[in-house]
Amino acid sequence: MAAHTALAGQLGVSEELLDALYHIDTHRHLFTARELVALRFAEIMTTAARDIDEALWDELQAHFDDGEIVELAMVIGLFNGFNRFADALQIEPPARSQGQGKAQEGSGERRKDTEAYGHERGATEGPD
Repeated sequence: MAAHTALAGQLGVSEELLDALYHIDTHRHLFTARELVALRFAEIMTTAARDIDEALWDELQAHFDDGEIVELAMVIGLFNGFNRFADALQIEPPARSQGQGKAQEGSGERRKDTEAYGHERGATEGPD
């Protein structure tokens, strides 16, 4: 999740909210009921997708229509794929804030950081 939290921080999400994602149970007050059920869905889909039960399904349907549930599942799956890709290639996430400097440098030669792909130095394609 580190790469995604770094990107979220760059897009203006507060440090408090980013940190709360790591400890949702103690920061429930920062999230709406809709966000909490989406986060629970993401957690279970990521760790044990076959464990999504009727209770969670009912909660999802109370907050999202069928199209939104499909979209949530697709985005969760996509970002899980990004994580697997980055893990397999040992790509280090960028630092969460400019004050922290560059992303942690990898110790092995196979390690890459985002500079290798032009993201830190300003890619020619412009913002996403």
